[in-house]
Amino acid sequence: MRCGKGSYVLGAEELFDFSEVNFTLEMTKKEFQDISVLREMLEEKALELIITSKEPVDLKYFSAAYQGLVEATKALDAEQYTIYDAKFHLSLIAATGNDKLIQIAQIFKNDFYLFQHESNKFLLRNSEDQEKQREHFREAMSYHDQLHEAITSGAEESVDLQKRFFARNFTRLSYYYKKEDDGLSTR
Repeated sequence: MRCGKGSYVLGAEELFDFSEVNFTLEMTKKEFQDISVLREMLEEKALELIITSKEPVDLKYFSAAYQGLVEATKALDAEQYTIYDAKFHLSLIAATGNDKLIQIAQIFKNDFYLFQHESNKFLLRNSEDQEKQREHFREAMSYHDQLHEAITSGAEESVDLQKRFFARNFTRLSYYYKKEDDGLSTR
């Protein structure tokens, strides 16, 4: 934390501490859709800033979150996968170095986690068949693999890649939630 013009600016590392997250909160369908819009705006802008930056971009949090996803996938650990999934997306915002975007992400980081938790309940459907469970993890991980590769190589198409995957996942999840009532459980 550092002082800045009458306010305190939290460092990027504060984004990755989920020790204070209330994991029993419930997210309504509207909250889910609202955070989806916010995530899309923040992440697209973050990718644009990362790709167009004239200065070197620090991707240490991004790389650490990606490695956490890889390990959680190997272990078929949905809870750890969800935590690293939230960190993966928040790390894009942290990598911009833009204090205002980081502050916005800090305000909504619990919602980011709850969004990932809700999404992963569907995407990582628990199956008694371990091979089927591995398939669900591989499918979820393929997006992260492609985006990680595009960002670390500095590919300008990473913004379009993120937009395509975000739209695809949002469409799939919206279809899934049409079957649910207005209350979404994050348990």
